[in-house]
Amino acid sequence: MATAKQEIMDEHKAKVKAQNESAKERWETVSCRLPKGTKERIAKKGLTVNGLINSLVLEKLAKLEKPFESPHADKNLRFMDWLDYVEERYGYKEVGEVKSPEERSLLEADAERAGVLENLREAWDCWEEHDPYEVIHF
Repeated sequence: MATAKQEIMDEHKAKVKAQNESAKERWETVSCRLPKGTKERIAKKGLTVNGLINSLVLEKLAKLEKPFESPHADKNLRFMDWLDYVEERYGYKEVGEVKSPEERSLLEADAERAGVLENLREAWDCWEEHDPYEVIHF
């Protein structure tokens, strides 16, 4: 009798090990710390923490990976479309919010790919030289 129980336990352990190996191949594990009470707030909405995090991350990635497209040939109109794209992608609401050299470099590379680098530099110059409320806001 003890052998049958042992065989069942061994089969179960082997099955769990195979499931874990399969999960390692298909999934990545990320640790996330949330303020106390967040899990309960999420559960009250009928969601799971894992499900909510997955949906939010995938939604944000889709926005970040979306290429810039503008129907306008006019550079100024294309720049205005690009500003909307930047707000959606990076969250900047004003040209002057971009302060660090790393952020500027990232935004300049993006503007160059979109063909609006000159417009971006003009907007930054305008922001630095004048009252911010006279310049373009995202």
